Order: sequence, then structure tokens, then C-alpha cells
Amino acid sequence: NNINEKAFVYENNTNANNYIKLTLAGAGYNKFAVGSRAVIKSDDKRLTYLVGSSKGFQSSVSPDLTIGLGQLQSIDTLEIFWASGKYKTIENVESNQWLIISEPDSTSDLTWERAMFSSPSTEWLKVSESAF
Repeated sequence: NNINEKAFVYENNTNANNYIKLTLAGAGYNKFAVGSRAVIKSDDKRLTYLVGSSKGFQSSVSPDLTIGLGQLQSIDTLEIFWASGKYKTIENVESNQWLIISEPDSTSDLTWERAMFSSPSTEWLKVSESAF
């Protein structure tokens, strides 16, 4: 941060890498889709991003997701898990574009297993018995 310092701006000088920018257009009172997840699957890689409106105390960020893909030319599968419980799957997505994805165009038959186990880590779900 810039506390007690002059303000500064970072400039991105890289042009060789690919990206995908996502704008999730939510429905109802959640127009910015806060709490929704985007899961990118390609080859053996999986990236998960959460839509939020802040990153810390007295801060705000754009609800758009700009995701760096490195040398990846396309995404095998893009899954959107809306905070409302709906989901949308898009396959074979080319990189270096800005997609606007609308919640009303999504499916609402999301099962609990699909929502929970689409995450790259489910360690927090494991239950162990105590000695009591």
C-alpha cells in the first residue's frame, strides 16, 4: 500500500502471455455476482477464482475477473458457479478475450456434489473421529 508515501501506478510490460477476462452479470440484488466462482480447466491444470468486491480493509476491487493464462491458447472448460446455486459450463474457450456471462442464461440443477467437489481442494471436507 501507499501509506505515508507518494501514490504510484504499476505498468504491465508483458505482451507475450494470454489472458481471459470475465464479467459475471448476476441476477436480482447480486448484480456483480459477489460470491460466485469461476473454474478454469485445461489439460491437467485447474484454476479457481472467487468474485469479491474488496481485498482488505477500506478497499474495493473490480468485480471483473482478469485471469492470466500464460502460454495457454485456449481453455478446455470454463465453469461458473453462481452464488445463487446456478451454474454454467462453456467449453473450448479461446484466450485473449473478454466474456460477459449472464446468470439468467445458466442452469439451476446444480447438485451439491458438483458444487462442492469442483473445488481444487476438498481437504476441509474430510471428517475424522476424535478420541472422545
